[in-house]
Amino acid sequence: MPRFVLPILIGLSLPSWWNLPLLSAAGGDSAAGKPLYERHCAGCHGVLGKGEGPGGRALIPPATDLTGVKSQRKLDAVLANMIEHGKPGTDMAAWKGRLAGREINDVVAYLRTLGTSAP
Repeated sequence: MPRFVLPILIGLSLPSWWNLPLLSAAGGDSAAGKPLYERHCAGCHGVLGKGEGPGGRALIPPATDLTGVKSQRKLDAVLANMIEHGKPGTDMAAWKGRLAGREINDVVAYLRTLGTSAP
């Protein structure tokens, strides 16, 4: 598939497409991602990933439920991009420079395990 078609298909603007990480999270290691998630993400997103962390409940908008269909249907590259660059209009911080690309992919792989218990 030509590179210029994919951003249109997944609904990304061209500028955000060029910021996507080069590594695919499909190669991430969920076992390595779990302690990273617990250390850096659970404070807001909660241990279960439902946005129930102590910091997440106080945010406006509240921390995203990572187990829900909306999050779980996102492409790995989109989730990795949000982790790397943050999410505008929210308190989701950019982790670029604090987590390496491989670590971000590991976190995304772990996020996929959180969705296995979602209805």
